[in-house]
Amino acid sequence: MAKKEIASPPPEDIPAWFMTYSDVITLLMTFFILLLTFATTEPERFEKVTVSVFGAAGATGVAGHKHDQLDRNAWSQRVRPRAARIAMQGSEMPPIEKEISNAAVGQGLEAISDKASQKDVMKSYAFELPLEKLVDQNLTVTRNGMQVASKLSAQLRSLSIHCTFEISNRDLDKRVCAFADHLYHVEMARPGQIGVGIADNVDSKMVRIVIEKYESNR
Repeated sequence: MAKKEIASPPPEDIPAWFMTYSDVITLLMTFFILLLTFATTEPERFEKVTVSVFGAAGATGVAGHKHDQLDRNAWSQRVRPRAARIAMQGSEMPPIEKEISNAAVGQGLEAISDKASQKDVMKSYAFELPLEKLVDQNLTVTRNGMQVASKLSAQLRSLSIHCTFEISNRDLDKRVCAFADHLYHVEMARPGQIGVGIADNVDSKMVRIVIEKYESNR
């Protein structure tokens, strides 16, 4: 009689040590992924959210630093010259001076003192030139006009100033506009730095060049 074959025993379950080993490998892979994700030498650059000026005493980010412990009734005054709107990238520059008053509204409405009014001033410098020496009847900038425009544009590029051309004779408006156009398109003056106006106290054949510059005495 043939010997009956005995079936092999069923395989045992996965041992407990193998499960622990798998957990360790999983944790190691997790930490490795986290290490690759966050271990960078370059700091992250998150843009700060600028708080609206309505309902907030101060703002963070490009608009200025955050002011702590300010009363809701405090007044915030920002001194901003017209030349501050000029930027190489075409965007406005932030305010450069800030006055924070922690007093109540009643004191904030009081008139400013003479000492405080002399801290920040807008100084103006003016000189007059014969317009016919700068631009001829054909609205062409003369040689003298080109020299004046070149020197003036150098000041406009290097300083935060605003220039205004004032005339009293309205018949010369095309000439003064031609000179301003030469500064824009030839001398490449930045937009917002040049203005043209009518004044009564200017000689009929002259053009007054008014240069405004913000100066802080603080």
